[in-house]
Amino acid sequence: MEHRPRPAPPDIPCVSPSACGEAAYGGEPPSGRAYARRGSTAHMNETTTDPDGARVDRSPLWILFFLFGALLGAHAIYLMVLPSADPDHWRAFTSDPEMIAYLTDDFRASGAMQLGFAIMSMTIAGRWFRLGDRWAWVLFWYFPVLFAWSIFTTWAVGLFLTLTLVAVAALVATHRQFYKSADKPAARDSPG
Repeated sequence: MEHRPRPAPPDIPCVSPSACGEAAYGGEPPSGRAYARRGSTAHMNETTTDPDGARVDRSPLWILFFLFGALLGAHAIYLMVLPSADPDHWRAFTSDPEMIAYLTDDFRASGAMQLGFAIMSMTIAGRWFRLGDRWAWVLFWYFPVLFAWSIFTTWAVGLFLTLTLVAVAALVATHRQFYKSADKPAARDSPG
């Protein structure tokens, strides 16, 4: 059985001639359509339009969520480095070597997991939130929830209250970018 690639729908850019069915187009892409190089980010700065042709305004507030991810990343590195940089950090709380070993491992593991979340947050902010995907906007409500939780669980109440208010304000300010109206879909509804 011979495998023939199906032509891509007209509103989706082709990744390569073979992906769009080179034979179907006689070796040429359809008019007004260029092949996008896989991994290319050139499309990220293009003007995006709704299906009805209206221009989609992109908010620069994606940078704020990128910075929230970077802030988490910096804290993650601190968590991973602290046990090596200050091995006696927990001596004021306990002298039990097993407990100190447990805390050391816990800090490193928590830092590694948080670093993964930070990288994922920065990637989502820089790509999908920036391009107007609704799921990214909904996902980033995690930040105000995280910051609000931190108000009640840490000593830095002022810092986390400020971060909570800034995150909520940024999400409210970008609501129109993601939800134009009930009858108009957002610029993009799925990742990719």
